[in-house]
Amino acid sequence: METYRKKLKIQSIFLALALVVLIAVQVLAYLETITPIALESERWSGLWNGFIAGACLGLSILFFIGLLNNIRAFFREDALKKLYIKAHDERNAQIAVHAQSMGCRIFLSAMLVVIIVAGYFHVLVCLTCLAVTVALSLTVALCKLYYCRKL
Repeated sequence: METYRKKLKIQSIFLALALVVLIAVQVLAYLETITPIALESERWSGLWNGFIAGACLGLSILFFIGLLNNIRAFFREDALKKLYIKAHDERNAQIAVHAQSMGCRIFLSAMLVVIIVAGYFHVLVCLTCLAVTVALSLTVALCKLYYCRKL
């Protein structure tokens, strides 16, 4: 349990550092200090800064909750045991693997339909969706090759 406590300490340090960076980016986005390079319009700049600020806020909340859970686990032995069991539960790991695999298959199948439909409306959207689909397909294929050799 002591090695897990050390691992949790390192994780907490990284969560705290990431939280500081996310808050800094969020403040810069709210103050509109950072702006998109291609300023097509003032409206796009505002929308993009809002998106960045909102995404950073959401991640900050998740990281803060994770940091609080880790800090609570440092001081309470029962919370530490619960986190250890949650992190090392084989059933949850298998559920995650199967869900990710099925989610990937559903996404790839749906993107084929989206590519066909988008081709009738906008070429750039169609090509972007095609690039994303090819990138995901190649990533899945490379991961399969890697794990076939590793396992």
